[in-house]
Amino acid sequence: MPIPLPKPECAKDSLYHMQNGEMIWEILETSLKLKLFDHTQLSVSPENLASALKAHPKNLGFFMDALASLDFLEKKDGQYLNSPLARSFLVSTSPTYQGNVLLTMHAKQKQLLNGGLRKLVLEGPQKVRQDPEKRADPQKWGNMARLLAQIQASGQAQTVVEFVKTLPEAEKLNKMLDVGAGPGLLGIALAQALPGLECLLFDQAPVVPFAEKSISQYQMQDRVQTMAGDYSQDPIGEGYDLILASLTLEFFKDRLAEVLTRFKTALNSQGLMLIITGTLTQEKTKPTEQLLSWLPGVLNNEQMMFEPGQIEQTLQQVGFVSLETRPLPGFISPHGPLTAFVGRKP
Repeated sequence: MPIPLPKPECAKDSLYHMQNGEMIWEILETSLKLKLFDHTQLSVSPENLASALKAHPKNLGFFMDALASLDFLEKKDGQYLNSPLARSFLVSTSPTYQGNVLLTMHAKQKQLLNGGLRKLVLEGPQKVRQDPEKRADPQKWGNMARLLAQIQASGQAQTVVEFVKTLPEAEKLNKMLDVGAGPGLLGIALAQALPGLECLLFDQAPVVPFAEKSISQYQMQDRVQTMAGDYSQDPIGEGYDLILASLTLEFFKDRLAEVLTRFKTALNSQGLMLIITGTLTQEKTKPTEQLLSWLPGVLNNEQMMFEPGQIEQTLQQVGFVSLETRPLPGFISPHGPLTAFVGRKP
């Protein structure tokens, strides 16, 4: 009697797609390091571009075909031109350039490649766990601020403005504090969008010069100021209608109630606490982008992700009311999709 062939439960195409991941990154990384997209702002042939890049003309043509297949370039009649994606984010002179961000994020994941992941899975963490508050070396904060400026300008600041405008209190906001502000584009964008709003950008001393540069660049000196310090323990001022904490409270996840209590004290009655961060599902298996992004640190005892429900529960615990939780699909982060949490001081 014939034996029936097996019947798989699902399609296998996703497995085959995964094997191309490393090649796709290699193609993009090569393009960034060659600054290829700087040369394809106008239509160009591989033969003409080869001279500028000192490349092999025929192989460059094959390479550019691969870029076109990935929608980084558009090809017509043998000429190549940047796609909207490359035009917006991969030209090195663009104010929304993301090349440095991508290269930096990938460098952090390299420790897991070529056997590194297997070693961590079999042998456990290779580093001694650090205090989360000391994990960010002050000397590195300047470099982080440069990258953050490119990230915030490329959609995050605009998304925060649109979100805050949907809150019923938006038109009554007069004074805000942006903690862990980095280069400060989120607070600056809000001050630009809400003419009556004054903003204080608060961050560690090595970062403040970058915030001041942003203030000058966007000519907001009249309503945006800076202050240096550690917002978990130094004076932060008072009388705020809005306190914004975007991708910064992760450093204080073990002291979250203490820090949020400080913020609540600094807010006016009916003031808003706005937290932007990543969240995991209850089983801690999604979103995929966040899990993969944080995996190198998690496997080395550097856990910075909040527990499911931790933000909402802590806001409620310290006395915030009328809580709201909303996804921020336009607030794109290298770590994946983010969520906005809003609490109100009674």
